[in-house]
Amino acid sequence: MIQYKATHLILSLAIVLFVALFFAKITSADSITLFQNQTYSNVTVNIFDYDGNSLYEGSTYPKLEVYNSTGSLLKSLTCTAASCRIINITPGTYSFKVYWHQVEVAHINDTLKEGENTIEIRCNVKKTRIRVVDDADRALKNVDVSLIGPLPGYDMSFSFNTGGSGEIKKFLPFGTYKLSSATWQWVIDDKTMSISAVVEENAEYSINAQNDFIKIPMKVSHSLTFAFYTIDDQELVGSDAKVEVRFKYRGDWQKILEKRLEHNNKVTLGPLPYGEYQITVYWSDESILTEKIALDSEIYDELVEGVLKIKVHMYKNLLVRFVDAEGEPLRDTYIVLVFPSGGNASYVTDDVGGVRLCNITAGNYVVKVRWLAGYAETELDLTPGQVSENVIKVVLDFYKVNLILKSRGSATLPIGLKITFRCNTYILLNESLESEVKNYEKTFEKLYSKSPYYYYLDISYMGYLLFSDRVNIAAKNIVIDLDLYDLTVTVLSMHNYTLPSAKLCLEYPKSGNVVVAETDNYGKYLFKHLIVGYGPYKLSVYWKDYLVGSFTLKEKDIVEGDVELRVNVYDIYVKVYNVLHSGLKDATVAVYLKNATAFIPLGNASTDPTGLAKISGIPVPPGYDITINVNYKNRFKLENIIIEHPERSKEIVMNVLFEVFGVPLSPIEIGTIALVSVVGTLGAYFFLRWYRFKETLTSMFSETEVQPEAFEYEIEEEEEKKKNVLSKLAKKIKDRIEELFGGGEESEEEYDIFG
Repeated sequence: MIQYKATHLILSLAIVLFVALFFAKITSADSITLFQNQTYSNVTVNIFDYDGNSLYEGSTYPKLEVYNSTGSLLKSLTCTAASCRIINITPGTYSFKVYWHQVEVAHINDTLKEGENTIEIRCNVKKTRIRVVDDADRALKNVDVSLIGPLPGYDMSFSFNTGGSGEIKKFLPFGTYKLSSATWQWVIDDKTMSISAVVEENAEYSINAQNDFIKIPMKVSHSLTFAFYTIDDQELVGSDAKVEVRFKYRGDWQKILEKRLEHNNKVTLGPLPYGEYQITVYWSDESILTEKIALDSEIYDELVEGVLKIKVHMYKNLLVRFVDAEGEPLRDTYIVLVFPSGGNASYVTDDVGGVRLCNITAGNYVVKVRWLAGYAETELDLTPGQVSENVIKVVLDFYKVNLILKSRGSATLPIGLKITFRCNTYILLNESLESEVKNYEKTFEKLYSKSPYYYYLDISYMGYLLFSDRVNIAAKNIVIDLDLYDLTVTVLSMHNYTLPSAKLCLEYPKSGNVVVAETDNYGKYLFKHLIVGYGPYKLSVYWKDYLVGSFTLKEKDIVEGDVELRVNVYDIYVKVYNVLHSGLKDATVAVYLKNATAFIPLGNASTDPTGLAKISGIPVPPGYDITINVNYKNRFKLENIIIEHPERSKEIVMNVLFEVFGVPLSPIEIGTIALVSVVGTLGAYFFLRWYRFKETLTSMFSETEVQPEAFEYEIEEEEEKKKNVLSKLAKKIKDRIEELFGGGEESEEEYDIFG
């Protein structure tokens, strides 16, 4: 039973499978399977261009259409890599059509046999070289080209770019093509301009078995060289020369070149589209040429030796000579040349008065010639017709003038003498002397006689105007004598001797300026360069920092040049006597200045053996008294003695009688000493008497009798003791006196004679 069921199931499945295979159609992307009577064919189709090259470009592939004998489309395929494979197709006759860019490029009929078949289709397509060229037949890079065709029958657009090589190869179907557009992408620096400038609009080009090349000419100059020259046919070269080239693009001027002509006067551009160009040449950033040029095929007729020669409005080298009214060259003269544009340049003439103008533009200039008071102006015509052999002469009315300054009463002109020479507000000279000179001379070599203003000379010193007036330069020599004088001042004391190192304070009139000086070892000082005409001078004299004289110096004194001044400086003479009118030696005399608020010591001296003391050079300023203090051996002093007449000798009597053992004593002290001496002597006498009496009594009551010889000896001994006692007494008296009155040092031994 089980075996029967299995057999029945297998038979049922076989029937189902047979029915399915009979009605089924199996297809794939590259094959068609048709079952007819269980026979089939497989076919591989290879597609080539006319020259046998596989027909495909990058990711662009041909399209294949297969038709049966009745004309029905069986299959449409894209043949990758120019190859298609069809499998399981019924053997028979079929039509094969190939399309390239939707253009039918091949149509064949072929019979397929049972099994494997291979068909090679050669299409009416050529790998065409397409090139856009300039007027020198050189390929232009980066051109967008659009062709319409192929004609007749098709109006397809074929667009491509020539790229960096300037030529591109493309598969194009046979036929005639019309140029739709050719646009050159002209890249200049960071700008890109689209230039559509074909030579012939709607030009037609044929592609066939004999022709595979399309050349499209454009209105583009392959290369153009500009050469720049000056008016005098010299090459325009220099770092200051700059060329700018602009192209008129869609109504606006676009800069396509900026270059400096540092080493060469030529500029080469290319390729350049035909059109309008503007050439601008600069020198030192100033425009010296602006010229427009129409670039077309006719411009080549203007080339000289292959370059377009352009002359700028400039001279390469031009000499201008400047001379004065007498024809002498204006050497070392500052020149300002004002350009027609308003700018300027400065120069200095050489030894022949010349200025070499290099790279100067043509035109009408203004020349400003610097002179001491400003500028003399004249015109300078540098238009080409006015320049002969590149030399121009300019004559100006300049003259040479000498200025001479002298002093009437001074040996020299002083430091700080200020000289101002001007023409109206223009300062010709503004100088202060930095050293003393005997005479001052200054030469002005270029004074302009046609100046519209007068010439003025001002001379001043220490703020005093010595001269101020108009001067006539036509005289050529201007000589001025200045009222300056030297004055010698001699300072004398009241005793008619000179005072060195005396301080002098000279006050100038009106200004109040004070000059401080000091006399030399001869008591003299020379005041230089004093000015007269402004009033008297005031002179104050100081000695040891005390005012000892004030004087007024008149103009007559200044002009005479010498003056002697006696000031309040004295030599103080003091004679010191004792009460017997004998001179006291070694008394100290001190001199002071005294007023209500001050007591100032000035000096001191000791008396000589005659009692005379001299203190020299004592100033006596106003408002002070001269006082003296006298000190004799620190025992006798006299103070605040006023010297009413310092020119006279002052006598001083000290209360001194005489000296005892070098100690000065007054009369009272002498009397006291005498009284003490008498009393002491009497006391000594009675003491001795008492002493002898005592000795006598002692000897009388002695057990041993005294021999006469011994008595005589005792008498002599007593006499010797008496003498010694008296000597000691005298010495003690002297020491006591010195102790009491300061005449000497105290003795180490004390002895009281009055005990």
